[in-house]
Amino acid sequence: MGGRSAAMGKTSINQIDLWSAENNMGALAFYEESSIGAFYSNEYLSNDLANKSVIGTYALKKSAFGLSLSQFGYSQYQENKVGLSYGMKLSDNFGVGAQLNYFNLKVGEGYGSRNTFTAKIGLYALINEDLSVAATLSNPTRTELTDGGDDRLPTEIQLGLNYQFSKKLNTSIQVNKDIDFDPIIHLGLEYHAIDILYLRAGIANKPTLSTFGFGLFLNDFQLDFASSFDSNLGFSPMISLAYTFD
Repeated sequence: MGGRSAAMGKTSINQIDLWSAENNMGALAFYEESSIGAFYSNEYLSNDLANKSVIGTYALKKSAFGLSLSQFGYSQYQENKVGLSYGMKLSDNFGVGAQLNYFNLKVGEGYGSRNTFTAKIGLYALINEDLSVAATLSNPTRTELTDGGDDRLPTEIQLGLNYQFSKKLNTSIQVNKDIDFDPIIHLGLEYHAIDILYLRAGIANKPTLSTFGFGLFLNDFQLDFASSFDSNLGFSPMISLAYTFD
């Protein structure tokens, strides 16, 4: 989640920012700001595939809390989620965290709705000042959406590595593995062009995607725009706005 990770090939779990409350709670432990933000994406320019989210974080001395609300879909199919996150430093270089989610699925035409709870676990480690590694596990309990057990929320493992080549160039690689599907590889880079401007790009496979975008830092505000491109389905624009409290 967030325009920054979306522009960087959807590499997210190594980034320390507001969106760590959703992407990796282990990284959230290193986020030392209290912030609020909003995210909107429009998959393949279809209003029926819109994703809307709001998020907030509250930082403590060696830990942080996060709260996120998200909605995907339209009137006939809608996924709603509320997530409460907590990340804590176990040392100066290592953080762990977890997220508890309330998930609601609504399907029209008389199919009704389903409510359930899921969890996510995150780890983050600084190997040195330039290199970090991270991992997350989503829905470890394989929560069911139907009583028969045939339909479950995804259980996914994410592994990531981030390397800062210089003060201006940052790179990330991430592998996502849903236990029911083949792994997906994501690559992203970020270039700090001028004081307030960051340029970003990335790629991913299965499906093959290219991504691009930029970030603007204006005092306490951060604006991030991104888009992905699928050669068969077209563009998916995304935007996020964040505000950091003094």
